[in-house]
Amino acid sequence: MTPRIGLILFTALLMQCENPVKTPLPGAETIPAQIRQTDCFNGGNALFHAARITEMGNRASGTPGYRRQIDYLKEELAKYGWTCREQGFEKETPQGPVRFVNLRARFGKTPNFLDPVRGLLTCHIDTKQGIDGFTGANDGASGAAAILETARILSGEPARAGNLELVFFDGEESFAEHMDSDDGLYGSRHYASAMQQPLPKWMINLDMVGRQGKKIRIPSMTPQ
Repeated sequence: MTPRIGLILFTALLMQCENPVKTPLPGAETIPAQIRQTDCFNGGNALFHAARITEMGNRASGTPGYRRQIDYLKEELAKYGWTCREQGFEKETPQGPVRFVNLRARFGKTPNFLDPVRGLLTCHIDTKQGIDGFTGANDGASGAAAILETARILSGEPARAGNLELVFFDGEESFAEHMDSDDGLYGSRHYASAMQQPLPKWMINLDMVGRQGKKIRIPSMTPQ
């Protein structure tokens, strides 16, 4: 599967089976009381997950909130047949050594995490430190919520799900005010350094995808 085809398929998954969802008028949306079992990607379900995650408050690396988030993701993914594995590691930061935890998920009860996959669907789930009242509804929670809903849909297509790894990165935010070459992207760098051949054919990273009316387009530099 080429990167372009992978992105087209995922973009299609974000739409209703028959008709695209029209952009709603500005205003607060109602958070569903529970997950709806639909055949298509359901935006309300993603909103439900985003709300549950933001209720955990600060989810910066190494915090109790981050641990609660990891446990929530594992519990929700297990409901639809995904098995999770934590990828823990320690790195030096401007605030000293920090223990990070990436979360990987593959479909099935006993997947071999060493087996190659064709694609990766990823996001980051840590929140930025030092911002009063910031709970990362869009910057962090929206990507995780979209992946949880996508995982629910893909559970009905075992062959496709089995060719995919879901990765929730820790430590993507910097510990200083601004990111530089040494501070930030801790989780994705560690994950990439541990990857084995053959590498996946494509990767889609979701970041800040929860804004109302958000449009996902195919980048012009995407290979044909």
